[in-house]
Amino acid sequence: MTDEEKRRMIQMELVPEIDAYIEAQDEVAQATLHELRRRLAEALPTCYEKISYGMPTVADKKVVFHYSAAKKHLGIYPFPATIDHFEDLVGKYRTGKGTLAFPYGTAIPYDTLITLAQYNYQQQA
Repeated sequence: MTDEEKRRMIQMELVPEIDAYIEAQDEVAQATLHELRRRLAEALPTCYEKISYGMPTVADKKVVFHYSAAKKHLGIYPFPATIDHFEDLVGKYRTGKGTLAFPYGTAIPYDTLITLAQYNYQQQA
């Protein structure tokens, strides 16, 4: 079995878990998560999704990006070094060493989040 075939099998098994996670959230969080998920899939087509640490995760050989729905914000966990590298873009959203929080009801900078995910992916190469 090729790596691509393995990735597709993993994806088929795990997509229902991601769907269930998103559907368990309120309407605003669902819309935000669906949009981020769509954009991540477009930007990182060779990656797959899984639940890791109880949250949606994009992975290739290693984890690329974690995200989650909190009560009042979208949580993003792109690794501390990535946040440090893009401090000028995301510093105001930093809430912890490797954590970013984007309040619902404000414009989510999806393009910036995709940049973070793509950077993490490239760091694995």
